[in-house]
Amino acid sequence: MGMIKTAETAAVALATTLILAGCSSSSSDNDRAAITQFGTFTLDEFTQTPTNNGSTIAIAGFFDLPGDISPFFSNIAHPTSDRCIIDGQQPSELDEAVAIFNDRVTISAGESLVLTSPLGTFATLNRAMDGDSIFYLANDGLDNIPAELTLDIPGDAFPAFSNLAIPELADITDLSVTESVLTDTSSFTWTPTGSSDTILVMDLDYESAVISCEIVDDGSFTLPAEIVAQTGPLSEGFVSFSYVVSQNLVQSGNALMAVTREKAVIVQ
Repeated sequence: MGMIKTAETAAVALATTLILAGCSSSSSDNDRAAITQFGTFTLDEFTQTPTNNGSTIAIAGFFDLPGDISPFFSNIAHPTSDRCIIDGQQPSELDEAVAIFNDRVTISAGESLVLTSPLGTFATLNRAMDGDSIFYLANDGLDNIPAELTLDIPGDAFPAFSNLAIPELADITDLSVTESVLTDTSSFTWTPTGSSDTILVMDLDYESAVISCEIVDDGSFTLPAEIVAQTGPLSEGFVSFSYVVSQNLVQSGNALMAVTREKAVIVQ
């Protein structure tokens, strides 16, 4: 995953959660207030590798939606069981939600966003334009991220939010797999972080398919049987990327704000 530079790619958090989502809404979702605006903030920590010096960026985007996505709230939230898709094909039950998202319009949330810790201002994300798209970006001086970090959004077309907590995110240093060349039976293991708000996100590239998964942080993972039933035997696979992700979702009126922190994880 490379440097995020536009509001369209800032929206990838919503796109991913809709595409990787399960196929039904709950009664509590149906009772939720309408959601016709969506904001996404991501603090993305790139781990240093032999081919990557490592960096941290903060990116945000805000959107008006042409319809209500509240019936799909549980699909946006972190999963309670492993869920995967094949070659980016989302379930047909989510066609309505994806159509709403695809017709989004970027909007302003104010001149700048501010990240603050108990020590004071940590970073400022200034508003920028890419064609007609609005986005917010900071990628300088974001080393040594402090604890108890919060986000303030001054508001504009998208409403103001104050003191949004940036999730803490534990390192996963022992993610390993049973074989270096993946098959459909390859098994991953790691030490769980202990947080119910944390998941693993992995793309598994096989000779015949790309499998994208959101994985519950319970310490083990193999491809779900229903996925393998659709693909048949898989071989010559590798992990194209793996991240540990934690997310807070906060709704105010008809605006939903997703505050996400993610960190690359190396597979041993």
